[in-house]
Amino acid sequence: MTAGETEALIEQDRALRADADALLARHGILGILQEFGRPHISGSYALQLMTWRDLDIYLEMPEVRVDRFLELGRRLAASIGPRKASFTDHLHFPATENVPGLYWGIHTDILSRGGWKIDVWGVAADTCAQRLRHTESIATGLNAETRAAILSIKNEVCRHPRYRDTVTSQHVYDAVLSSGVQTLDEFWQHMGGRRD
Repeated sequence: MTAGETEALIEQDRALRADADALLARHGILGILQEFGRPHISGSYALQLMTWRDLDIYLEMPEVRVDRFLELGRRLAASIGPRKASFTDHLHFPATENVPGLYWGIHTDILSRGGWKIDVWGVAADTCAQRLRHTESIATGLNAETRAAILSIKNEVCRHPRYRDTVTSQHVYDAVLSSGVQTLDEFWQHMGGRRD
């Protein structure tokens, strides 16, 4: 990857984070979240590794209660006017994610029209601390070389039909930071050679 290509991906991350800041401010999202707990913006925003309009927020709640979290969803929907909002209880039912908590997945619009996906997790303090430590552990492995490799691979993988299903950002982070993967071809080889 050339220096110009790397700089373009770094600039794309900057632009996406600026758009995320504008989204949060326009709809008063952080103010709403603060009425229910302590929000922490995490994931690719915090790591400065954004390649698409996806925002991850952990909401550290004094009590993780379904009724309060449903009310939060109502307040966010009233403010954002989303195309889609889905609730999942990963706290009281067998978790399909590795985060014991309550979840809102909010789509402001279709991605191709500039829409955002906002993931809000309502979690207890210990779970929140564990998730934030996980993000920090990824950050410690980042340098100019690994950041460029992750941005380059994620920029392609995030458009793949399997992304967020059987292929995730975490797979990219692990491949680059733990296995030394540097290119998209190496990433797919690392994933077992399957691209379908």
